[in-house]
Amino acid sequence: MDNSCLDANPLNRPTANEVENILNTWYLYFYNQTELQKQIKEANEINNKLKTSNIPSTSLSYERHSVI
Repeated sequence: MDNSCLDANPLNRPTANEVENILNTWYLYFYNQTELQKQIKEANEINNKLKTSNIPSTSLSYERHSVI
């Protein structure tokens, strides 16, 4: 709303519906960003718990036998 609300000519100002749409768009954008940040934080916490838990190693051990 780049100062268009303050235009000296009232005909150049956005309508109440336009202002509402802009504000709703901003709200949804920031709400979605907050939700995304929350999900990222939760995922990082889960990953950190998995790293520090006592999960047995899944690496394979093997022996080589010589061919006779």
